[in-house]
Amino acid sequence: MDVKEYKVLVPIKSGHIAPSSKVKRVNEFFDDAYLEESFEQLQQLSNIFSVNIYGLNIPILIHRLLQNPSSVIDKIITHSQHEIRYLFSKTIVEFKPAIKLEMIFQAYLAEVRKNSNQTHGTNVDEHEIVFLVKFGFAFEEALKKIFFVIDLACPGAFEYECLLKVLDDNNYFGESDGLGSLSYQGASHCIEKGWPTIHKLEAKKVWEWIRETPLILDTPANNSIERALNAYSHTFYSQYRERKNGLTWAMVAVEALYNQDGNNDVQRKIRENAEALLGNIEWLKKMIDNMYNVRSKLFHGGLPVNSIFALPTKQKNTNLEESMSLAVGLLIGTFQKLIIDNMHSLEFERTVTVKQPK
Repeated sequence: MDVKEYKVLVPIKSGHIAPSSKVKRVNEFFDDAYLEESFEQLQQLSNIFSVNIYGLNIPILIHRLLQNPSSVIDKIITHSQHEIRYLFSKTIVEFKPAIKLEMIFQAYLAEVRKNSNQTHGTNVDEHEIVFLVKFGFAFEEALKKIFFVIDLACPGAFEYECLLKVLDDNNYFGESDGLGSLSYQGASHCIEKGWPTIHKLEAKKVWEWIRETPLILDTPANNSIERALNAYSHTFYSQYRERKNGLTWAMVAVEALYNQDGNNDVQRKIRENAEALLGNIEWLKKMIDNMYNVRSKLFHGGLPVNSIFALPTKQKNTNLEESMSLAVGLLIGTFQKLIIDNMHSLEFERTVTVKQPK
């Protein structure tokens, strides 16, 4: 195989967690050190995450490039219509397989021969480009899981517009859409309101918790926590216009966790169960009622919505944004509580006390 190295460069947006809130405790949480702490946590996942493909378990190496992102990218892209996607990058994170590409390619060829009932021989050249595309797709999907984990550990730290695929010595191989998240918005809302508590967790601890269920995020879920995590993953988006689906998927996850026994009196059960796990808060009833009112209007055509062809605007529906913030923030606080307490199942019991007349 002529190509010796495959790597993905992810330019991280600068200023994504720059303090912008009028509330002091939000700014204190998302301070200048938060992004640096998050990068350290991300690099600690190096060799822990892996891609399982062609019968191989391939660890992923993670390395932060401290050079000027523009200078790194300029060496790779001499002419690109998408250069604007890199303008706001503060730093770059490099991901690459820990196993030699030739070894992975040979495993791929062995699988091709097996599936085509060939015992020997195959046109190596014509398979090389197909291999790079297929392996690249699997590799990128693994990177999304890495960012999902780091986002649970350090909510809102990272967002990237795209990723850059590179072969050997800075040979451009293509670009893919990045990954956005509502977690910064949700975490900021919780910190501002003082409930639920948002933490900075160790990324290794988050991954160990998720790894207790090996196929989670890859297969249909078996319990309420797995269903909630799978639904929550849909609040991550590759294009900004997909962001509008955040409320729908966040509320699917909320109900998976806190409304496990049917649809009767949903709002009360969510409030009571959330407070039982995360602590009482006086404003929760009003906020949950408003969240369900907004969802109802959205589902039944009562909210103004843009077409899928409309360009993003700065005009936002305040009630919709606040409802998304509450739902996402509630999920982040819940998942972090479950991780801290190492809980892998969640059930609520209700008791009724009857007072005898005097």
